[in-house]
Amino acid sequence: MRQPRLKAPEVFPVGFYHCISRVVDRRFVLHAAEKEQFVKHMREAEEFCEVQVRTYCILSNHFRILVAVPQVPELAQRPNAEAILAKLARLSGHQFVETVRQQFETLRQNKDEAGEAALLGSYHARMWDVNAFMKLLK
Repeated sequence: MRQPRLKAPEVFPVGFYHCISRVVDRRFVLHAAEKEQFVKHMREAEEFCEVQVRTYCILSNHFRILVAVPQVPELAQRPNAEAILAKLARLSGHQFVETVRQQFETLRQNKDEAGEAALLGSYHARMWDVNAFMKLLK
């Protein structure tokens, strides 16, 4: 049974996590083409989530990843809306970039700073977090 992930204290400059995920019924379904695609998605998720994959191993029925997660930067150092949109555009299978762009534009036109900050915060919450990285990857 899966145990809750213990996270490094927020005062640590970097947290290291050994992540494992197995295929259902431990079937052997990851072949060369699937492994290649997995690495592509892993690198995209790594870039979006602002984590660092230090090493990984992809076997036929599971994968293991060692992830370094840096401390969450101060608000002023976090990506702005344009940077978030650029990150979203680089993710495979995420065709909703224009929708998010329109959401930001509507909030700006309505001078809804709290709404814009909340939307931006929802994307910041997916960064510097091992759980969000694994969720996006899987």
